[in-house]
Amino acid sequence: DLVLASSASGTGSTFNLTLPSVSSVQMRKRAPKADQVSFAQNGSVSTRMRVLIAEDSTDNQLLIKYYLKGTEVDPTFANNGNEAVQKAQSETFDAVLMDIQMPEMDGYEATARLRKWGFKKPIIALTAHTLKEERDKALNSGFTDFVSKPISRDHLLHALRSCRASLAPLIATTN
Repeated sequence: DLVLASSASGTGSTFNLTLPSVSSVQMRKRAPKADQVSFAQNGSVSTRMRVLIAEDSTDNQLLIKYYLKGTEVDPTFANNGNEAVQKAQSETFDAVLMDIQMPEMDGYEATARLRKWGFKKPIIALTAHTLKEERDKALNSGFTDFVSKPISRDHLLHALRSCRASLAPLIATTN
């Protein structure tokens, strides 16, 4: 859990971070549920979901990796939009989690290039900008979903679970 403890204009903010013990994380591991099944590019069923995560902040990369530990998600990280486009074009991913503001190429440009290239799988925007206008801009720019920062484990996992539901029709059209 990440909780805002205090915040003062011009001074900063203090957060309290509570991490579960190793035993409670291990207790959560169990057989995958039906909604945890993803599809490989050839249409075969897999319990693993390959996700490309384009995020330039190493702190956020570590947090996301921690949130995904013990899940059926295999993360691959890219440090900027250019690297994300290259990896998405050379490897197979079930979804992309794309930070909006990155060096070299921002998330909007990277998403536009992937969509133009023909990448039809879900791309989830990741941004600290949480206004409705920003969400609408992201969705109208080719993103499938939107996760705001600071990243909530529940929101992240919900967005990734939603991706699973959208993969089945894509597999049917590519075979």
